[in-house]
Amino acid sequence: MRIQWAFDRKDKAYDRVSDFSNSDAPQNMRKTIRITLGIILIILGVLAALTPFSPGSWLALIGLEILGLRILLQRKFLSLLPEKFRARLRKRKKERMPDISFKLMNLIFHVIDFIYPYIDKRVEKFAIMPGMTVVDYGCGSGRYTTRFAKLVGQHGKVFAVDIHELAIEAVKKKLDRYGLKNVVPVLVKGYDSTLPDRTADVVCAIDMFHIIKNRTEFLAELKRITKKEGVLVIDDGHQKRSKTKQSILQSGYWEIFEQTKDHLKCKPRILDA
Repeated sequence: MRIQWAFDRKDKAYDRVSDFSNSDAPQNMRKTIRITLGIILIILGVLAALTPFSPGSWLALIGLEILGLRILLQRKFLSLLPEKFRARLRKRKKERMPDISFKLMNLIFHVIDFIYPYIDKRVEKFAIMPGMTVVDYGCGSGRYTTRFAKLVGQHGKVFAVDIHELAIEAVKKKLDRYGLKNVVPVLVKGYDSTLPDRTADVVCAIDMFHIIKNRTEFLAELKRITKKEGVLVIDDGHQKRSKTKQSILQSGYWEIFEQTKDHLKCKPRILDA
């Protein structure tokens, strides 16, 4: 009884941490960066109206001003909508984000990495060693992919997996820029990664689990491509820790053996014959 009470307290503590700090960057840092970026874009838009640039540049900067307002006021605007409309918007959310949203996300991550370069320190805790095979599932623009490639070395391999064409293009550009030969970009559809069974020593699903619709199917695919002694490193994304754990445990495919405020580590569950 005491042990269960301790675990419940621990989960509630993680939920409070998730409310304050949702994995890929602390939430207060995200908010500060979002506000700062929005204000900068608005200032650029105002300067566009005062500076005799070419029409194309002028229109581009006005577009930035509108984008800045959108960044600053999006949540406020959504909060003013009736609940039924907000519910419809939530249902319309897709796992594959629109191209413009991906580009905006990439821009924001560039700003975050410049102001708060935390990724190198973060991946040290993932226990990725030279010679390993790592799957970066939901690789995005490859922010983590390049770090994984350096950690596994020339005798290891990294599969950069994503459902977005722009993500794969971004990763390929980084491979050319940094001369990385141990990374294989993989464009997927649905939850079929097309990778062979038991490929990975480590599968990383970072800042993306919250957008997955069919989580049981997704977690089943991750287990399929993970070696028996392999590890899944997964974080909460933009949701509470209790919801992350519930989805993982209810799937029946994984056992959680370690958790920090930053991420969880899971091992494949041995199913009864």
